[in-house]
Amino acid sequence: MNICEKHLGKNLEAFCTSHDSLCCSSCVFEQHKACEKVLALDEASVGIKSSAVVHDVQRSILVVIDAYDKILQKPKENKETLAEKETSVKMAIANLKSKVNKHLDSLANSVSIIRDESLLKIEKNCQTILEKRDNLMTHKKNFDFLREHGSESKLFLLTETLKKELTVNDGSIQELLSNIKTQSITFSSLQSDLSAVASVCLEEEPLNIKHEIGILNRAQMVKSTTSLKKDAFIDLGFDEPTPLTGIEVTEDNRILLCYWLNQSVLILDKNGKFILKEDVDGDPYGISLIPHKFQAVISMPEAKKVYILNSSNLKYIRHFKTLNECYGIVVLDNNIYAGSSGVISVIKINGQYLRSISLLPNCSSIRYIYPMEDGNLFCTSLHNIFITSVDGAILSTNGYCDEPRGIAIDKNGHVYVADKTSHKVYRFNADGTKIDNVLHRTGQFESPQSLRFNRDHTKLYVGFVKSNFLGVFSCS
Repeated sequence: MNICEKHLGKNLEAFCTSHDSLCCSSCVFEQHKACEKVLALDEASVGIKSSAVVHDVQRSILVVIDAYDKILQKPKENKETLAEKETSVKMAIANLKSKVNKHLDSLANSVSIIRDESLLKIEKNCQTILEKRDNLMTHKKNFDFLREHGSESKLFLLTETLKKELTVNDGSIQELLSNIKTQSITFSSLQSDLSAVASVCLEEEPLNIKHEIGILNRAQMVKSTTSLKKDAFIDLGFDEPTPLTGIEVTEDNRILLCYWLNQSVLILDKNGKFILKEDVDGDPYGISLIPHKFQAVISMPEAKKVYILNSSNLKYIRHFKTLNECYGIVVLDNNIYAGSSGVISVIKINGQYLRSISLLPNCSSIRYIYPMEDGNLFCTSLHNIFITSVDGAILSTNGYCDEPRGIAIDKNGHVYVADKTSHKVYRFNADGTKIDNVLHRTGQFESPQSLRFNRDHTKLYVGFVKSNFLGVFSCS
């Protein structure tokens, strides 16, 4: 209890009032030398029993226990709900199965009807053809006989008659050619993707339990900062510069890239080697993974739709229309948050519209959205940066950037924002206050658009507006 967690074997013997932190002698030397007030434990603990801190801790214990009790109630409710839903879903499946079977039985019957009707028509056409052919064969015999043995006058009369007959037959043949076609009976089904007919999934929503964090850890240690060093610029091989507007990294560190205006999505391996390119039906802008499903959602603002594909092979799964042109997109708590002009739409994975989050007055299109550790959303619009809660409360706003775009968060919780006009990447604290700029215009680094760290935060990927390169920066 009184042993330092960072320096095993060292006793806690001091308290830093600047960081609200217990310290051992090594902590004081390494991290608190510049702090104004570091007190010995005996001095810091004077009057603790009657202090407001003890009262707040006692109250916080009760609040936390109460929160646990409320959360424990939810699994009990879930068990009852799952049992009820199991019955109702099975009934719905049985009902659909009955309708599908009736439809399939109807299709089976229609096969015989189509066959019989076609056979009758074929028989009728064959009879007509045979009659015309037999009649012409009779004329041919007479014509051949008169050529060898008949008089010229009789041959002349028959020739003139046959000229008219042949003209009529030519018309008959043209009519038959247009009416008689190669026939077959085919059957089309959704056997390649039966999930398009119906599917069953577990829907999850956040608990509607409010819990206020107590006064503990009100101050924190000063966070370390990440250093960036240019690693590589990967040539992606496009004929013309194409805006790289979306970057996502899978759990195995493969890199997904959205190329706006090129209607394509790419996969690279963790070393930047090309794996696959897939053309899509629209201009992809933003991309976000659906956790635990090997699927990704992509915003297509001009088509006003969200496109869902397999994140392993980029194959199309489904899409749904949106109310507005959506650019920024992220999946959070099994819902899609899609940014448009002054609004973030909240949509279920299946495309069901839930609600809208209204943002700043006269707010332009929300270009990028990134979820933060505290559950809030860090957003960029055409000319602003702001932080909003999922309920729409604006927690912070600033205009440090000219045209802020892509967002990424490092392992220390610092937020990185690409500014395509100033050709920089800025670093911010989690509350939206600016720290510094970490990358700036040099060489191939120009007009940054999109950002993403890999899974272990050892690399930062940067996409550009007018470049065929993916920038890779090592983090330390």
